[in-house]
Amino acid sequence: MSEESGVLDVYRSLGQLYTIQRRFAEAEEVYRLAIPLAPQDPYAYILLAETQLDRGLTAAAETTLLDALDFVDSSADIYCTLGDINRTQADYREAVGYFGNCARLDPASAAAHEERHLIRILEIDPEHPRALGYLLLSDLYERLGDPIRSAEYGRRGRALPGR
Repeated sequence: MSEESGVLDVYRSLGQLYTIQRRFAEAEEVYRLAIPLAPQDPYAYILLAETQLDRGLTAAAETTLLDALDFVDSSADIYCTLGDINRTQADYREAVGYFGNCARLDPASAAAHEERHLIRILEIDPEHPRALGYLLLSDLYERLGDPIRSAEYGRRGRALPGR
C-alpha cells in the first residue's frame, strides 16, 4: 500500500465516522481533502455527494458528480448516483437518462436495471392499475427478449385514459 493510498483510506474512514456522528460539514471537508489524492476514483466524489445530500445540498451534490465525470476512470457508479438523486427529486426523465448511461457503461449493473424498472412503476398514475399491469408485462417481455410483445403492452399501458 502506498503512503498516498493509506492517507486516502484514513480520510475516507474519518469522513465515514463524521457521517455516522451526523457531523456532515466536517465529513464534507475531509472528503474534499481526499479527492486530490485520487481524482480518478469515483467513490471519493460519491462520498462527498452523499454527504452534501445529507446536508440537504442536492444541487451541490449533483454538481459534484457532474464535475467528477471529467476526471474518473469509470463513471457507471456516478451515473447511478445521479440517477438516484433525480429519482428522489421526482425528476424521472433525467433519472432514466442517468440510469441508462450507467447500464451502458456497466451492462451487468443490476442497480441500473432495477432503478429504471422502479422509475417506470413510479411514473404510473395509481388511478389506473391496468396501466401498471401492462407496463409490468412490457418490462417482463423486454427482459425475456421479446421486443414485439414488450412494445405492444407498453402501447396498451400508455393508451389508457389519463395517461
